[in-house]
Amino acid sequence: MRSQLIVRLTLAAALAASLGGCAAGQPADASDPSATDAVESSKTGDPLQDINASSRVVALSQEAANMWLLAGGKVVGVVEDAESIGGLPEEVEVLGSLSEVDPLQLTELKPDLVIASGSDEILPDFLDTLTLEGVPVLQVHVDSFEAYAELMEQLTQATGRDDLYESNVTAVREKVDDVIEHVQASEGDSFVALRIEGESVRAAGEGDWLLSTLGDLGLQSQSVPAGEVAASDLASADPKWIFVIYGGDGAKAEETFAALRGQQEWAELGAAAQGRVVVLPQSLFEHMPANRWGEAYAYFSQVLHGSWA
Repeated sequence: MRSQLIVRLTLAAALAASLGGCAAGQPADASDPSATDAVESSKTGDPLQDINASSRVVALSQEAANMWLLAGGKVVGVVEDAESIGGLPEEVEVLGSLSEVDPLQLTELKPDLVIASGSDEILPDFLDTLTLEGVPVLQVHVDSFEAYAELMEQLTQATGRDDLYESNVTAVREKVDDVIEHVQASEGDSFVALRIEGESVRAAGEGDWLLSTLGDLGLQSQSVPAGEVAASDLASADPKWIFVIYGGDGAKAEETFAALRGQQEWAELGAAAQGRVVVLPQSLFEHMPANRWGEAYAYFSQVLHGSWA
């Protein structure tokens, strides 16, 4: 699947006022040529057109920050879940969680580019206004290794670091292909991947890189109802494998998983009875693994078949 590179275009009028755009409560004048030109240039422009390794970039996800650093760029601002990755400069501005980002604080960093990843439901509305204010916004979604490779090609072209594409994509692809080539067939084996954060238990759904990775190893995602997942939902689906990934505070997520296992229907799960419930390492599986994708494939192969780790 191809990565989605989307420049967000919808005007958020209230925030436009705070960023020096339209007056509060007053929509943009469609007859104003400057407003029209801004939208048209956003529609047709390439956010990476004038970007290079020295550009000031703000990354609004851990994945976005990691990929830009792996491409040889630098970041001047990140959200707090990116603090754990290596290579951040000491002077980087931490903007809080994604939902807490102050657009004024962001623009004070004078970014040449803002990179964001995630669904439209969780991305902040002010990204639209940044585009209209002349700040290029690159919205990306990486749901497979191939999508990661495609995006890294574009990023390393912008930074002029072909060597980093070789080390962070080409070498990783060799490991991925090696695992897939030698892995034993698992056709027909079903799975559910649970992402647990705080008190929330949800199944990894469409667009989650876990599904494409496990699919490459022959497994099929088993559908469960959208929203919070209970043991009864898992018992109805009866997957052969259950993979569990903690997010955020791992200790809290572990407590939530313990409560799930305490539900009466958990005992009905064949995966639980036969030892096929696997808690995956949070450090590798909480976020898209980027240049560690080969490790992710190898880890799954080891779990499934005891080989090619």
